[in-house]
Amino acid sequence: MSGKTCYQCGQEIGFWSVFKSMWPTRIFCPYCKTKNSYKYGHMIGLAFAVATIPLAYIALVIASLSIQNSNEFLPVYWLVIYLVLLELLLLVTTWSLRRHGQLIIRK
Repeated sequence: MSGKTCYQCGQEIGFWSVFKSMWPTRIFCPYCKTKNSYKYGHMIGLAFAVATIPLAYIALVIASLSIQNSNEFLPVYWLVIYLVLLELLLLVTTWSLRRHGQLIIRK
């Protein structure tokens, strides 16, 4: 099986179903509602969680460089930049999982 089709019904699980799951072990088929998971999903999820730590630092550096004089809006800028970078990381992870991953039925 590929990373795009449900292990149970064989229908293609869309990009949005994988993207909104936020964790590679909790993917539901929109057709048969089967609980799917990517093989080695826990390790992929752990790597994603660890990757968010340097992402937060990068967002802080970008936010502090973007506002030179005023530091009162730094938390707001940091949060916005961090969330944008986090969504980009999630998009790349979802694309990679669908392209190279293998779906299995979650028990």
